[in-house]
Order: sequence, then C-alpha cells, then structure tokens
Amino acid sequence: MKFVGIKTPFRNCMKNNPLGQFYTSSDIVDLILSVTVTNKRQNVLDPGCGHGIFLQRAYSRLIYINNSKNNQKEILDNIWGIDISPSFKLLDNKNYFRNILKADFFKIKPSLLLKKESFCHLKDLAHFDKKIGMPKFDIIVANPPFTRQERINHSMGKKYKEKLIKQIEEELNHTISLSKRTSLYAYFIYHSSIFLKDNGVMGYITPNLWLSVGYGTQLQEFLLKNFKIKAIVGSKVERFFEFAEVDTIIIILEKCSNESERLNNVVRFIQLRDKLVNILDKFTNTTKREDLDENERWQMNDAFWNYINDLDNYMVDMEHNIRIFPITQQDLWNHGYDKKVSKYVGSRWDIFLRAPDIYFALLEKGKDLWVPLKEIGTFRRGFTTGANQFFYIPAPGNKNKNFYTEKDPNTMDLLLYDSKSNQLRFSIEKEYWMHKKSNDWVPNYLIKSPRESDFVKIKPESLNQVVLIIHDNKQNLKKGILNYIKWGESQGFHNRRTMKNRKRWFDLGVREPYKILFPKRMGEKFYVYLNNKGVYCDQTLYEIKLESKRSLIIALAFLNSTLGRLFYELAGYELTGSVTVAELSEFLAEKLLVFNPDKFPDEDYKKVENLFKKLCIKPIDSIYNEIGTKHPKEVLLEKIKTLKKKLDDVFFEKLRLSKDEKIEIYKSIIDLLSSRVIKSKSI
Repeated sequence: MKFVGIKTPFRNCMKNNPLGQFYTSSDIVDLILSVTVTNKRQNVLDPGCGHGIFLQRAYSRLIYINNSKNNQKEILDNIWGIDISPSFKLLDNKNYFRNILKADFFKIKPSLLLKKESFCHLKDLAHFDKKIGMPKFDIIVANPPFTRQERINHSMGKKYKEKLIKQIEEELNHTISLSKRTSLYAYFIYHSSIFLKDNGVMGYITPNLWLSVGYGTQLQEFLLKNFKIKAIVGSKVERFFEFAEVDTIIIILEKCSNESERLNNVVRFIQLRDKLVNILDKFTNTTKREDLDENERWQMNDAFWNYINDLDNYMVDMEHNIRIFPITQQDLWNHGYDKKVSKYVGSRWDIFLRAPDIYFALLEKGKDLWVPLKEIGTFRRGFTTGANQFFYIPAPGNKNKNFYTEKDPNTMDLLLYDSKSNQLRFSIEKEYWMHKKSNDWVPNYLIKSPRESDFVKIKPESLNQVVLIIHDNKQNLKKGILNYIKWGESQGFHNRRTMKNRKRWFDLGVREPYKILFPKRMGEKFYVYLNNKGVYCDQTLYEIKLESKRSLIIALAFLNSTLGRLFYELAGYELTGSVTVAELSEFLAEKLLVFNPDKFPDEDYKKVENLFKKLCIKPIDSIYNEIGTKHPKEVLLEKIKTLKKKLDDVFFEKLRLSKDEKIEIYKSIIDLLSSRVIKSKSI
C-alpha cells in the first residue's frame, strides 16, 4: 500500500476559530508517533482527537510494529480518543475506533466509570458487557487547542478558566500554583500527566510561547520535576499550522519519578533548517515521496530518530539541515533557578532553537560584560488606558474619527469639534491636556506607535495626539473636563474591566516620562528612542529610566547597534501569521541582555556619545538598507552604512571579534528576519 501525505483539519479551521484549532500535518504526526509508539502492546490516547489524524496514524504505526494485520481488533481497542466535538471517519465497514469519547477532556479522570452514551460508536455491544473504567496510558499524543487564556471563558463558558485552575491544582496535589495567563494547551499537558503511566511517553504539538513567556516558567518547572524531556523540535523555515500567529514546536516527554535520572537526562533541542519533508527524505533510499509505502514511511521516521539519539554533542549538520543543541536537565534547572529567592524563575529555552550559532560565541566572549536590562535601570510599560478613544485626543490641528481640535489662543483650552457636524462639543481646560514645565505650558504629547517618529530623538511637535492627565475628584474638576467625562460615561467607558481597578476611572495616575522608549515589536525598522522632551507613551512601548547620562548614552547606543538588535530578536518571540515581527513581552524585556555601562571604558565614552548624536539626526531606516542586502550570503562589511558600522565597531572591539565573526552577526540578523517572512508564507 502506497502512502500519500495528508493534511487533516484539526476539527475546524475557519476564520471563526475560537478554540485556536489548526490543521495537523501527517508528517508532523508520524514524526511524533515514531518516537513515542515503540512497543507492540502500548495503548494510546489523543485527548483532543478532532478528525482523528493521530488515531489513524497510531493505528498504522501499531500495525507496522506488530508486523501484522491479524490483530486489528486488539490494536483498535488500545487506541482512545476524546474530543468535545469529534469528527472522523471509520477505517472501513468492519473496523472502527471503538474508544472515542464525546466529552470535555477535563471532566474525565483515570478510573472513571464511563457511560455507554459517552462513546461515539456502539456497533459492538459486547464492548459494554462490563463496566469500563478510564485507563491510564503508555502513550499520549495531541495537537491541543491553542486557545489563549483571555478567550477560554468566552469559548468554554463563564468561570470555566477559574474552575479549571482549581481542578488542575488539586489533581497535582497543589505542587503548582497556576497563573491565570496560562493558555489552554498548557492545561492539556497538566491534565494529561495524570493519565500517563510512569515511564509513559507524551508527544505534543504546542505554540513555542511557553519556552519564554511568564506562565511558561510554571510549565518549565513542572516538566523538569516530572519528566525526562527527550526532545524539543522547532523549525527555522516553516510554520506547522495555517492561520496561527505563533510558531509551533514538538515536545517529547517521558514521565519519570526518579530525580537523579531526570537531572542527568540530556534534552535535545533540534532546529530544523529545511522543510520537514525535505529533511525526512534524506533518511530514506526511496527517491520519490509518493513511492513510499507504509513500512518505508515508518522506517524513514525511525531512521531520523535513531540518528538524533546518537548525538550527544552540539552539532550543525549541513547535510541534513539540522542543528542539535544538547543540554542536561540539571543545566536547564540551574539556568532558571534563582538562589536569591530560592525558587525556579524560568529561563529562555527558545534560545536553543532560534539563536544563530554566533550567539553562543558572543555569550562566551562577553560573559563578564552582559547584564539584564532590569539590573541597570527602572523598567515599565507605557499607558494601558482601557479606553484610548477617551484618553488619547488629537493635538491642536489634528483629528480622529470623533473630533478635530484647535487651541483657544486666549485660554489655551483645547476645543473639540465633532468630526461630522463641525459643531463645538467640548472645551477642555489647559491643565488637563497640558503640563507646566519651566514656567511654560507644554502639551501632554503622546507617542502611540513607533511609526510616529522618524528619528531616534523624538520630536514632540511631530506627534499628533495628546493624553489627558486628570488627578482630582469630580467635585473639584472644572466644567469643560467634567462635561467630557460625562460624555465618556455615556459611552460606557467607566464600566470597562480596566477601569474597575482605579480609584477614579478617568485618572491614569501620576507618571513622569522616562528618557528611553523601547518598542514592543520589531520589524524591518527598529530603533530605541531618546525621549529627552518628556513625551508620554502608550503600552506599545516600554520606558526605561537610568540614573546617569553616561549610562543612558551607552545603553541607547548599544540598543541601537546591530548587537542590540540581535539580542532583541532572540529575547522576543516571533509572530509569523498576518504580521511578521518579533515581540517582546514586559517579562522578557526586563531580561534582555545589554552591555553593562559600568564595564564600558571611559576613553571610549566620548566616541560613543558623538556617534549617538549623529544617529539622533539620521532618519530611521530599514535594517536591510543599513546592512546593504536582504540576503545573508551577500553580506559584506564594505556594504554596511558608515554610521551603523562605526557604532557597531565600538562594541565589536570590546568583544575582540574577528572579521568573520562580525560578518556572521550581520548575516544572522538578515537570516532571522528572512526566516520570519519565509515562515509566514510557508503554509
């Protein structure tokens, strides 16, 4: 029988996709089953089986391992699926998956006595001659829904998330305290663990976010304490799912109660540098994929894993387009364990998948020079207003969909005119849209998007919005702003969730702008801004405060250098769906490595200061234009723009980099951006 590759929809893959369910490729499924299903009599569970791709391929895998079709019924009895809305086909008229439950996985427990009505197919009534209890499993495999935490209650019902957190914590004997920001796929992993036999194996497809984001710390710690993490697989060139705005990875876990075995286990981080189908093709002698029969397909996947398991050292395999980064669980634990607070606080596991080879050399060369951003300055996010259309209004001479504004030359009130009728709607007194500075009244200019500044040094007069700053009770407010607040309440702004945590819903608090503004997202253009005029910023940017001018200039120079950009790229996580950018959460931004200003020689400070002054008056440009190419292979030091090269060389010299290493850094930046674009087009 020849095998034809299939792409099976995981339940529903329409634009209206509240559960975050995506197509599952048979190549990905077979790769997981090849490393998890290795013995003849193993039972298998897919707790989110959907259209049944894992079930179908598990059946094929067990037929292959048993080398026989004579015991099909026994094999089918060992395959279980659960789904809240299953949809799959029978194998044929005689054979079908008997153990398919239409149920919420989280309402199923091991040993639970199952009702006849829970099963989707009841052809074989003998199946219910005795009461059936939910078993434990040798193998659990799944592509669970990727539902984000804020959508769980919307998709699953009111207070569902809160009940789920309580349930999971009780199941795990309160060995973990779950964050409310945990996404649904992580709950699947936690709940699956209680169904898995000791030494049982779990293979999951998940977003890669937990390798780095806040709630991922809990999942990392849970895995380190309960499993041997056998492999984590990520692709450099393709997304595995259409419509998903995050990259996905494969994780292979073996349940293990022996702490010594876990700590000594070698975790293999596997970076795929070509499409999976192309890599797998190199592990078979058959020239055409369509010529593979089932046995040859499984042999190909087994050959891949046999090759991986023989590698215990860091290696870049140019022939197979694979990089292996092995690291013990003891080292992973040490990287994330904070001795000061005596707890596991998490670390960046995604670095082992995403980082270019030169990055690890940089860490070693500058091991005494790098420091997390939070250790050199105060860090915070810009305004999260909860109602931008109320707090952010056009600066004089500008307009939005509600208003256009003018400044009263006599009173300096901000006059808001209706955008459609041109009628005067509100007159906001100067003390609410301006502030006093050196005896002058200065507008509360706001930068909402990095695109609003064409220069590193922000020019307030080029901005088109101001933010309302209101610090008083209603009875003390002036008539104009009070009328505007009443309008805001008529729009329901005061009832929004964000407002309920404030003493006064219209009061954003007291805030002195910091002098460094740091974009949350990075695309082709990226600069860190000097905010010496005290502009306010939205939550799309972060603010950094440093105590001395010297530290400020060194930090800004480094963050705007190619090294700073490389570190940002690797500190953030990639979005490769409708947008192709790197994004840095507040949790990750605080951990971003920067050059320690205290380790920067005084004799070089003046040079950096002069270069930074020139950078401030240079229009922001694309990284491709600065380096002189969009193709890594075309990078030449001679092509790099003079100012960028001079700034980079200051830091390169501190690291004593060779010419080849410098070129590799520029290549890596281009490659990281290019990979993001390639992934976005890979489905």
